[in-house]
Amino acid sequence: MFYTIYLLGAAQGLLLVFVLAFRKNNVESNRVLALLLGLFSFNLLSLALREYGFSGVVLITAPFSFLYGPLLWLYVSLLTRRIDNKINSLFVLHFLPYLFAIYLHSPLSLFDVSSLRILLLGFKIIQYAGYLTFSLVVLKKHETFIRDFFSEVGRLTLKWLKIMILIDYLSLVIVAVIFVLHVLGLYDVTQSFTVSRVTFILSSLSIYIIGYFSMQQPDISYSDLRKDLAGEESPISLVSNKIESFNKYEKSRIEEELLFQYKEMLTKYMETEKPYVDPDLTLQQLADSLSLSYHILSQVINAGFNQNFYNYINTYRINEATKMLEDPDRKDEKILSIAYEAGFKNKSNFNTFFKKITKLTPSEYKRLKTS
Repeated sequence: MFYTIYLLGAAQGLLLVFVLAFRKNNVESNRVLALLLGLFSFNLLSLALREYGFSGVVLITAPFSFLYGPLLWLYVSLLTRRIDNKINSLFVLHFLPYLFAIYLHSPLSLFDVSSLRILLLGFKIIQYAGYLTFSLVVLKKHETFIRDFFSEVGRLTLKWLKIMILIDYLSLVIVAVIFVLHVLGLYDVTQSFTVSRVTFILSSLSIYIIGYFSMQQPDISYSDLRKDLAGEESPISLVSNKIESFNKYEKSRIEEELLFQYKEMLTKYMETEKPYVDPDLTLQQLADSLSLSYHILSQVINAGFNQNFYNYINTYRINEATKMLEDPDRKDEKILSIAYEAGFKNKSNFNTFFKKITKLTPSEYKRLKTS
């Protein structure tokens, strides 16, 4: 049974490698993911051969497990543009465990790798858990960043990737439990294929789902933002300098009196011009309309209204939608068309924000106000 599962997984992985390698969206990140899937597929193929007694190939693929964490982190970092495409020389440090593992499995090694198996397994668990955690931190910072600049984030949030990483954590927890049982003398991990079977079946599921969603993921190039921020810092340098500097307003500080004036100006503009009905409104576009820098406008929204740009704009959109839902002349109009008119791009985001602000669903609110 496992032989068939491994072969099917390897075949699916190689197909994804081919597709991802030639995709035009998110080129750099997809190539890293293609490499990760390729290594995983080859490992699955070696495990299939092991089921029939050919264990020699497994020795070749054994060091691959030290690459999965760094490559997953690199994929997430490139996808979210947390790092640019120029990898510095220090990046090789991420792959030192892999190089050392190659040495241990080579004829030149002065160590008996079989005697180090448990020690290496413990290190793999710690290493992979670390890179999964780093990847989640990258995704969290990415989400904070986009909500400071965009009024519609949609699939830019990469929630699917966060869920898949959490699923990968599950397989790691299972392996960690087995490892602890071995250390306590309750289970002999060296006499069973259970660890590799459980790990690779669950991890394969996670990695291949990531590959599928990656093919559906639109390009996160921030091209519009780069265009908007012409002459100022690029999104990559903003990210590199950490989002925290935004919150501390190291770049610009305004006095309380001036902050009040800017709040009044912004509120008046929002109520009269209704820029929020543009579903693609960005922080820089709104700043340009007010003849302000995006640094200043970000501070006004964050400090003056205690909101990020994303929540600030969508609150206005909900208020606009409630007015339309209360209008007796529009009682026969579909709620979804009202959501679009208010500036929302999708029903899910509209319903979520509506319930958050009014404590009612749009349908409940409409019945309440028009009955």
